Amino acid sequence: MSQSTLPVRSTDPETSYAAAVKAALGASRVRPIVLDIVREKGPLTHDELIAAYHDRVVTSLGEVPRSSESGIRTRLKELAHQGLVTVADVDGFSNYGNAAKRWVAVDQDDPSFVYDPDAIAAYIDDEDIVGFGDFLDSDASDAVGTDED
Repeated sequence: MSQSTLPVRSTDPETSYAAAVKAALGASRVRPIVLDIVREKGPLTHDELIAAYHDRVVTSLGEVPRSSESGIRTRLKELAHQGLVTVADVDGFSNYGNAAKRWVAVDQDDPSFVYDPDAIAAYIDDEDIVGFGDFLDSDASDAVGTDED
């Protein structure tokens, strides 16, 4: 994901510009590693992905850049926007025991993963489509189930 402008204001000090450049360069190094981990170990929850990323930082002897938890989650979201990862069918659990989405890498050669905003049309027949007017014309008492006793 590229960006033509840095996320800084014209009134920000030079240190903000330097930090923005460093963050942009770091993101471009973290993103492919996040994708690689999801491809190798997915489906993964955010917590599992973060743990796997930090394990890779430790075992890489300085080859993998450090990243914050929010940075890793942001890179995952960017990969999802690019269509490279998606949410798995079955949820997992967070470190706190709560339900959590699990992420998987998209197989670029699998046509079922191709983004098609009109794909839902294949599942809807013309008789399934009902206009709002059909609801407005019906008796309101039937809609709410009131008795007329």
